[in-house]
Amino acid sequence: MAKAETKMKVMVLSGECGLSASEEEEEKQRMLEMHAIDVVTTMGPGYKGPNLHVIRGYYLAKAVDEVKIYVKSYREIWKKTDVLKTARLLHQLFREVVLYVGVENIVHMMTDNAANYVVASKLLMEEFPLIFWSPCAAHCINLILQDIGKLQSVCSVVEHASGIINILAHKNELRAMVTSREWVSSAYAKYSKGKKFVESVLDSLFLEECAIIMRMSEPLVRVLRMVDGDDRPSMGYLYDDIHHAKEEMLRRFQKRKAKVKPFIDIINNRWDGQLYRNLYAVAFWLNPQFQYDANIMDKHMSIISGLLDVLEKYAHGNLPLQSKITSEMKLFRNAKHDFGRASAINNRTFMPPGI
Repeated sequence: MAKAETKMKVMVLSGECGLSASEEEEEKQRMLEMHAIDVVTTMGPGYKGPNLHVIRGYYLAKAVDEVKIYVKSYREIWKKTDVLKTARLLHQLFREVVLYVGVENIVHMMTDNAANYVVASKLLMEEFPLIFWSPCAAHCINLILQDIGKLQSVCSVVEHASGIINILAHKNELRAMVTSREWVSSAYAKYSKGKKFVESVLDSLFLEECAIIMRMSEPLVRVLRMVDGDDRPSMGYLYDDIHHAKEEMLRRFQKRKAKVKPFIDIINNRWDGQLYRNLYAVAFWLNPQFQYDANIMDKHMSIISGLLDVLEKYAHGNLPLQSKITSEMKLFRNAKHDFGRASAINNRTFMPPGI
């Protein structure tokens, strides 16, 4: 048995297990192979290597035991290093970061949307009132799409067939294929899965439901791409993009409001209960792309209250400072002084607010 173990080591050292060395390790590999040859010569003539049953039996079991021993050596360490992500512990971790960075240097904090993170962040804002917190926008949009996926009307479509997107994207070609002489005479057409596939392709109601789901979800996917991308900071655009997505969904199904209502309700529930924050309202109001578009601003006059809440919060009760901020808001709103320059006007819709 000792010879068999040596033989196994030789196989590994000589590269017979299928692994190849990188260019940087070629020299090392050659040395290992020479050593392997030396080991083989010590085995003597007539040696037979272990068969398949021995390798997958004895040697595999031995390797598993070695791994178990290795894992066991770390168990004591787990007790010292692993912790539960309770709200209290997360609050302590966040607090350490805030104190290290400096409260005066932090305006906005964003975390996961899980309940323990929400509680921890609320505790942090109670201790440091000048810090704003919001859940991750991309995570919230994903949760909205997950909620939509749980609707019975959506579930039934998904269960009806897989590969919905491919069917929709190529439905004309697929219809032509499943009605062709080649398909009808092929073996695929006789299988149960093939018959179900044909039923799905030719089922006009199914295709219509698929199209509705895609047209309903597409505006939300665009928002997800925006908040999850690196093209521009999303803070100044999220408020408008969410409302624009809802308006687009209502416009697409204006004659079928009952169809779109469950989708809108899901968005409103997540937006009102989790994602909307006064800081998003401020970023929207301060974005020149929206500020000077009367059609947009007139629909969202309610954000002024959130804007004032943020400004008063940072004024610390300093009335002269509040008056100064109010006067500067008027300059910005009415495009006075530098806000009225030709360069500022020309770049309202092209240049991100931060720039």
